[in-house]
Order: sequence, then C-alpha cells, then structure tokens
Amino acid sequence: MLNIERDLTLLLTAAIDVKIRRKNVTLLDPAQRQQQYIDTLIYYAKNHPHIKRIVFAENSGWPLDKIKKAVRENPYNKKFEFISFDCGEFSKKYGKSHGEAQIIREAMEKSVLCKQASYIAKLTGRIRLLNITGLLEKVPARCDLSCEAKEHNWIFLRLFGINKSAGPYCDTRFFLFSKRFYTLFLKRFFEEYKEKGFYLELELYRLMKEAKAESEIINRFPVEPLFSGKAGHFQGKSYNKGAEVIKRTLLSLIRKIAPFLHF
Repeated sequence: MLNIERDLTLLLTAAIDVKIRRKNVTLLDPAQRQQQYIDTLIYYAKNHPHIKRIVFAENSGWPLDKIKKAVRENPYNKKFEFISFDCGEFSKKYGKSHGEAQIIREAMEKSVLCKQASYIAKLTGRIRLLNITGLLEKVPARCDLSCEAKEHNWIFLRLFGINKSAGPYCDTRFFLFSKRFYTLFLKRFFEEYKEKGFYLELELYRLMKEAKAESEIINRFPVEPLFSGKAGHFQGKSYNKGAEVIKRTLLSLIRKIAPFLHF
C-alpha cells in the first residue's frame, strides 16, 4: 500500500481574495476566507501525523504572513510550504476550475515538497477531510489516480428535472494522483486548455476514462469521505449539519449495500 510518510505530499488549494462575484460563490470576504484557511491548516498541523508534507498554494496573490504563523505550533514536525501567486485575468475570464488548475500546475512546477513526493493528494483548502488518513491508507502503491467518480447522479438529476444536462463527473474536492498521471494527462490537459474555460469535475472524469487502459485507476473510495466545514458555494452549506449529514449517511449505506452504484 501507499507509504504516506515517505511518498505523499498534501496539496491544499486556496483563493483568499476572489475579487469578483462568481456564480455559486457565496463567501467573498477575504478576511473570513483567510480565517477558514487558517483553521483548516491548524487542523492538519495537529492531526493525521502520518501526513508529513503539506503545501498551501493560493492563487490571488494574498500575503500569507498570518497563515504561516498559524502552523508554528507543529507537534508532529510536519514540513509546510507556502505558495502565493496572482492568476490575474485568467481566473476572472475562465472561471473557478481554471484557477484550480493553475494552482495545481504552479505547485507541481515550483513546490519543493511536491517534487519530493511520488504522489500528490489534492484537497480544497477550506474544508477538513476527517478520515483522510484512512482513505490514504487504502491506496495501492502503484495507483495512478484515486478519485470519487459520480457516475450515476445524473440519472436522478435528469429524472427529477433538477439538471437536464447533468452527466457523470469526478468530485474534485479531494483526489490523489501520481507524478506519472500528472505528466501524461493532467499537465497535457492544462496546457491544451490554458486559454479556455472548462469544468475540472467533468474533465477529470474524461481523463480518468482516457487513462484507464494504461494506468492503475481507483474510481471509488472504500469509505465515504467525511468532509467538515462550510462550502464556499451552494449558499455556504455546512458539511456538519442537517441535510448534508443525512445525505452522507445515505451515501455510506449505498456504498455498503450497492457498491456498484456511484453516487
């Protein structure tokens, strides 16, 4: 199985100052966003001791002095690296997925800790994944991509008229990829779509399918990911309350009794 301490770097993606109002983005205040990132970093500094390397990469050019101070208390002697750059007009023009792709590309090109790792676990930086260690411990050593493919949601979305154009996609809040997968698929895609808009969830699903014949792919986590915190979209929904808890319970049950259904 994957040796977490030796082979993995956790990449936390961030955008502190979103600068412009975007569809579905509900939290715009950079001070509030910064504090959420700080709270998340403190959580990863004080928990999950096997994760030894963490990169915090931010794409609005925000100064990171306060964020760096947040992890001075580091009981497990983890290595932290901080990257801030301004993606400029590209993110405004092409949207959130383009900005997320830029963060991954910048981290892979500039981060020392990413260069030291064989695998990168990408995670949205404002939320906590409470069972991240348990998920990583079940990844085979030769895996190229481990992700959560939502292959059947679209059936119900179309059936009940929620989204008539819905299709299968990958949840991009958290996924793991090897250096090989990045070089052969992600990096090539990012270059091809450097000046185009896209949805990362849809494109990761397409790349997963494209890579399946020549790569080791896991398209379903063995257990339900336990996200905690608030989303920056969908009216800032809380992953810890109400409908989200019920939804997570139902998905966990489906995962056990009908693992062939990917919701």
